[in-house]
Amino acid sequence: MMDNLQSVLPFISSFSNKLLQTDDYSLIANLLCEVISTAGLDDCVIYRAESANKQLTQVAAIGQKLNSKGKIDNPIQLRYGEGIVGMVALFKKSIIIDDTTLTPNYVIDDEHRLSELTVPILYNNEVIGVIDSENEQKDYFNDFHHALFEVLAATAAPVFHHVSGNASPLPQKPLEKRSPFPDATLNASKTNNQRDAFIASLNGLSAKDFTKLITETLKHYHKPVAFNHHPVFENIFSNADDKFALTLFDWLKKQINDACDELFLPTPKTQKLHFIIEHTYFSPLINHQAVADKLGMSYSTFTRHLAKAKKELSDYLWVKLTRPQYSLRAS
Repeated sequence: MMDNLQSVLPFISSFSNKLLQTDDYSLIANLLCEVISTAGLDDCVIYRAESANKQLTQVAAIGQKLNSKGKIDNPIQLRYGEGIVGMVALFKKSIIIDDTTLTPNYVIDDEHRLSELTVPILYNNEVIGVIDSENEQKDYFNDFHHALFEVLAATAAPVFHHVSGNASPLPQKPLEKRSPFPDATLNASKTNNQRDAFIASLNGLSAKDFTKLITETLKHYHKPVAFNHHPVFENIFSNADDKFALTLFDWLKKQINDACDELFLPTPKTQKLHFIIEHTYFSPLINHQAVADKLGMSYSTFTRHLAKAKKELSDYLWVKLTRPQYSLRAS
């Protein structure tokens, strides 16, 4: 197996030349698969992204996905945010999984494999495709594989964009006009005054108080009326009636879920923190010791990692939701 970019440069050069000779998305995707196979990988799937309906469709592959005629058997479609491929499309960021058994977002395609490398194909910060590869071994993908996929994605992106006929993305609104509520249901609600009061309260929190809000939300994640029984919730939801307060609480939980995926899923180094938050709060195991046992940690090591995960999650959300002008990932 080739193990450095220098060894595959001739194949990348050949790929670049061939790109200029076709204007078909599927053919380009197949060429991409061919180059990846030269690096010794025996599994790869290229997804075409449709930004209008937030959907990803398999268009080319190598490995077991192909039938005897060289066509994809049962091509699957994923929504943005669904599975590792969907998360990469949603967050526009590569993800390497060393052990898929510890990853709740993993979606089985033709068979369950233990490692996964997924890289977005971006043009003008718009997702136009995704490269995904899996392997039956744990800890399989390395920096070489990651760099190779990134180079190939960057090389193919302009041509994919051209043959897709995609229009340039619309300019984003200035950050000062941003609202942390993208949901049409909230914006259309007759309780806009309650929503605005909530936003003002959220923006007025100190980092310390915001951390309390996130900590208590995690603690009472499956108790939707918990905010009636703790001062931090009473303050933040004081101007909302019970029905709308539940809507706000559900929205806050979704922000925590999304941030946990975005912050901890991309690299193997932080995926254990994702697992800890996931199975301590979102889909809890029977107790904390069970989570520690699943990860092969002592209980004291688990508690240190849990504290670290909660702090990083709170810090990340505080910037993202209350200080968007400082966030590099505001969207």
